Amino acid sequence: MTEPVKIDAEYMNRWLGENTRITSLCPKTLYDIQTLIEYYRDIIVPGVDVSIAFPVGDKDSPRASVEKGEVIIPFHLLSEGRVDDTIGAMIHELHHIKLSASEVFLHTLSFKFLRALMEQIDCYGLTLAERVFSDSSLTVDKILSNEEKVENDVKFLRKVLGDMLFLINAVEDVRIDSNTPPNLKKYIDKSDRMHGGRLKEFIEEGNITEDSRDLTSLAYMLLCHHKEIYKFQFVDEKYGDVDAIVDGDPVEYPLELFTAFADEIANHVLGEYYKFCGKPKGTSNPQGSTPSDSFDIDSYFGAKVNNSVGDSLEEQFNNMEAPPHQNSKQNAEAAALEEATDKINNVTVDTSNSGTGAIGADSKIDLSKNRHKAGANATNNSPSPAEELRASLEEKRKMVFISPEVNQQIKSFKDIQVYTTTECFNDYPVVYDAVIYDSTN
Repeated sequence: MTEPVKIDAEYMNRWLGENTRITSLCPKTLYDIQTLIEYYRDIIVPGVDVSIAFPVGDKDSPRASVEKGEVIIPFHLLSEGRVDDTIGAMIHELHHIKLSASEVFLHTLSFKFLRALMEQIDCYGLTLAERVFSDSSLTVDKILSNEEKVENDVKFLRKVLGDMLFLINAVEDVRIDSNTPPNLKKYIDKSDRMHGGRLKEFIEEGNITEDSRDLTSLAYMLLCHHKEIYKFQFVDEKYGDVDAIVDGDPVEYPLELFTAFADEIANHVLGEYYKFCGKPKGTSNPQGSTPSDSFDIDSYFGAKVNNSVGDSLEEQFNNMEAPPHQNSKQNAEAAALEEATDKINNVTVDTSNSGTGAIGADSKIDLSKNRHKAGANATNNSPSPAEELRASLEEKRKMVFISPEVNQQIKSFKDIQVYTTTECFNDYPVVYDAVIYDSTN
């Protein structure tokens, strides 16, 4: 027999009042949670059309989208009875909508920076940009879609852009949580105390060390360091000013973050390229002393089409339409992208390991170093422990356990109207409550 879920709703119970306690996740409780989140929505983003919803379909996943102006209740928390954590997560996501740059801006900036690095990364005689952008069929729609049947270079670009955004998100989480008002931040602090303990244990088990350099590990390092969960000297030296993060401009600091970790991003990008696309043909001997007879088509076409494809992708990113509720941010974001171009052109990566004037092939830099927890079975193609943790958490967020029938019951509470009137009988006032189910709403 399944044990009943233990409900953790300390702050939610206070909001409901002394005589009310949440004891189960019945439709009325879920309606109350939705109502509270909508109440906080109107405080955090007043006048902004942000939807609050419970997904019910197999393809729905709990999330919040700055771009779409929607917040999805995280069922992976509710399924464990963590009501306060759910509310804290929603408060956090609502502040993303209020304070964060749009996904359009972050994707565009990340691609600009990625392209600049790829033009400096040597990949067996061609830059990585020349190899990847030799594919004239590349489009932004392909890269940003969830389509699985796409070319390996599309999967590569999708992965590294996602890793760069994950790095930004770690720092942005620190910034927005630190700028959350105390009366709302209590929910986030409660969640941090629990998750912080788990992350600290994960680190102390050796899964993330001072030498970890894949971008997912770096993201967790930044988050833990600046939330004082676990201190890393490497982060302190590279990007250790928490006040600069808290007071940072959301359209300016992402480039500062990328610049601070340009070497790490470049090495990560090259490693991911080999993971998804393999070594170019004719490179079985990294020193090039015994070239293969196989024809390396990228080598032939790469330099010819690199600029046109790269320019086309950058233009497609620049022309992505920002969501209506983000109109107030568009001018600042456009100006920041304009200024970023010159700054990005001045970013260089450390070439000391390659000796060729560019980040070299894996014969010249140790791509296996610091990517995994030490162990004889670790390989370049296997994910790091931090990447495995991230994947497991993202998979957990996809859990959907609300049926369409229950969802309809939740919605039905909005149709219940309570009307209160006062009548006087022999100078004694009498209060009447009339409860009406109004299905026309």
